Amino acid sequence: MVLDPVLGKESDVTPSLLVIDGDSFAHRAYHGVPKSVRRRGNKGGGAILGFTNFLLRLYTQEKPRAVLVGWDTLDAPTYRHCALGTYQGGRAFDAELMDQLDVLPQFLAACAKAPGYEADDFLAAAVAQEERLGGTAVVARRPLTAIDAKGRP
Repeated sequence: MVLDPVLGKESDVTPSLLVIDGDSFAHRAYHGVPKSVRRRGNKGGGAILGFTNFLLRLYTQEKPRAVLVGWDTLDAPTYRHCALGTYQGGRAFDAELMDQLDVLPQFLAACAKAPGYEADDFLAAAVAQEERLGGTAVVARRPLTAIDAKGRP
């Protein structure tokens, strides 16, 4: 039996691990929330608001025991960039989005970001660990494709 932290009673079902591709959902939120949403200093806030609302909605819906959000590092090449020179070639990001991508990880206590890695690397590691422990992972990323424990979509 496991104590359900949401319901406050014992349950036979172990709550899942919620694994999120932070950059993917921040991009989605940035383009889905009006640019008129601003924060202090008249800086953009739509990605922050949309991402936070999304995270809270998923948390309420899934009732996970833990949440891991992985973030891409845009300022350091990954092994994917080294292996394939055209990987993500031509991507350009709005300055307001980049500013919010720097702020968003500060909202989260369980956040993984390191030079040379992408969100999928952290998500795959978390899924593999969860599988080793016999648990279930709920992976939230767009496009909605499964990630196996080796990081393959």
